Amino acid sequence: MKLTSDELKIWLRSAIASSVGAVCITASVIDLTTNITSPQRLLKAIESNPSFFEDGYYNAEHTNEKPQDNDDGITFSHYVFAVTLEVTLTNGPVTGGMRQLLSSLVGYEFIKRIKKENYGYLGYVLIRAPESPLELSELQELLNKYSIMYAFPDGTDSYNLNNVRLGNGIGSRA
Repeated sequence: MKLTSDELKIWLRSAIASSVGAVCITASVIDLTTNITSPQRLLKAIESNPSFFEDGYYNAEHTNEKPQDNDDGITFSHYVFAVTLEVTLTNGPVTGGMRQLLSSLVGYEFIKRIKKENYGYLGYVLIRAPESPLELSELQELLNKYSIMYAFPDGTDSYNLNNVRLGNGIGSRA
């Protein structure tokens, strides 16, 4: 079914109420992918980061399985935000850490939005923050290496000079 971003939020709320277990969302112009299977977590991620979902239409599908959990406490503070890119230079090589970052996030729950721009591809990623300090440290290393910018939650429910960092992803070769 084709939904606007506001209709998508309403649809996810009804999916939670009807015990939908897995959700798939795609957009026609933007590559939007998630491996978050809980509609409740996905809705909280969308509501916590409204600028992540641009106005437009999204295709939504679901399976009728029982949700894995009932996590009502998910907020902005549970997600790490990252920006990545991939650019083909005029002399041929591809630069940017987008491919490496996305392939490195296999063990994490995340939502990615990739948009084709005139210079290449620009990607935005929301990653569910791990609870383990070791996993947080590993995620920070990945983001520093492959993203161009990232922000870990700091309790302010905003991106600010205290939690936004520049990564080295612009110099990564694909």
